[in-house]
Amino acid sequence: PDEPTAQSATGQMVEVTGRFVAGDTVLVDGRLNDGATGTWVVAHLEVTDGPEGGLPVALGWNADRAEAEAALERFDEQTGAGEVTFTGRFLPSESPMLPDADGDPHAMQTVAVAQLINLWADYDDRPVYFGYVTAAEAADGLAVISSPPPQQEVELNWLNVFYAVEWVVFAGFAIYLWYRL
Repeated sequence: PDEPTAQSATGQMVEVTGRFVAGDTVLVDGRLNDGATGTWVVAHLEVTDGPEGGLPVALGWNADRAEAEAALERFDEQTGAGEVTFTGRFLPSESPMLPDADGDPHAMQTVAVAQLINLWADYDDRPVYFGYVTAAEAADGLAVISSPPPQQEVELNWLNVFYAVEWVVFAGFAIYLWYRL
């Protein structure tokens, strides 16, 4: 917590233990899941194993906002004081977006930790993780969020190969000129 997300941590599967905070669950609109637009339900988890801190957890996705709201309400009702352990993919925080001028000022379109900690009730100067976890198993009434691992494609750049060969030719020509002189 309270440190930037390392590049090597992005996209890693993690196992987290903590307590969900009732009432700090929000909806994030306009999220894609396998090409379909819908709503994510994101909860506030206080991590209890390892370095303690606040961590947003994307619990699941639903194409219908009303069903996502119902799932959020069910989740908040079921949230108790007990610890939970779950697995998910850790992703870095996204940038916050300004809401529409006529819309709800608390409406969220990204999972921005900086914006979330301003919405979490009674959140003071405690540590926070600058990333979020997409849960591998969805909460009741939600679908699992499609969160594949980052692809690390290695592509051969032929232009760079040409430049390398070109420099070898230039060096050979310079050696030839030196020899002739």
